[in-house]
Amino acid sequence: VWVGTQAAGLFRRGADGRFVPGPAALRGRPIFRMSEEPDGTRWVGTSGGLARLRGSPGAEQVAFLGPRHGIPGGTVYQALEDGRGTVWLTGPWG
Repeated sequence: VWVGTQAAGLFRRGADGRFVPGPAALRGRPIFRMSEEPDGTRWVGTSGGLARLRGSPGAEQVAFLGPRHGIPGGTVYQALEDGRGTVWLTGPWG
């Protein structure tokens, strides 16, 4: 179980039932949306762009897609894939 917050970043539920902080790169960032692909890749909409998490919980590798990748303003509220495989992003810009 993963939980995104508006001010403290991303948390996951550990084996002991307690919530522990997610990757350091996401700490302190607003988390707007999270989805998971069949291969386990997790996509997280944040105030710093669209984050891609790969790897096992506690050892995730994080990569951000943001303004330098063509995302205006950097903030991503949600990412949706249509039937053709095109990914659409929403943010404060529309």
